[in-house]
Amino acid sequence: MERPCVRVRRELASKAHAVLKRMGLLDGSFSPLRREDAVFFPLVREPRQSELEALAGEVGELEVLKAYFRAREKPRGLLEILSRSLPPELLPEAPRSFDVVGDIAIVELPEALWPYRRAVGEAIMGVQKSVRLVLAKGGPVSGPFRLRELIPIAGSGPTETIHREHGCSFRLDVARVYFSPRLSYEHARVASQARPGELIVDMFAGVGPFSI
Repeated sequence: MERPCVRVRRELASKAHAVLKRMGLLDGSFSPLRREDAVFFPLVREPRQSELEALAGEVGELEVLKAYFRAREKPRGLLEILSRSLPPELLPEAPRSFDVVGDIAIVELPEALWPYRRAVGEAIMGVQKSVRLVLAKGGPVSGPFRLRELIPIAGSGPTETIHREHGCSFRLDVARVYFSPRLSYEHARVASQARPGELIVDMFAGVGPFSI
């Protein structure tokens, strides 16, 4: 579809994208066009003269013109993807959610879906593009270190990853330590209650999310 757009040099693309988005001019329903030396950003409308001057002041050299853009594909949900690979009678058993630790996804699979574990893993990677490895829970948490068996079902690479939350980075091995991304809010809530000069003992700290 033909849309008004802004053409900028490739080295200015990141800055132009941020400024256009902040000004409410960027049309996110279309994908930008990338050429060897330039990037074309689709706009929701023709920019006013005052907006052009502000853009040029922040971004630098640019050109306003019209070009044809391809509409972005709507992201597909996990159930939609699985509906193409699972028997209809098993679709109600499909997982609705999964945990993501760094670039690793961890999912709980019912026994009925075990023969389709690879399809489930690949569907998760299709939904969560940043995931490189999908692990299935092989049993409950147990033992003094609260660990569980984790079984690779899709993707590749080690079980060590870097997980980020609230500006902190944690290097951890999900197969060797207990860590739950679902406690992210609780980590921040408890940490916010600490006061200067207080002595806090973080017993059974694991990888130390509360302390860090």
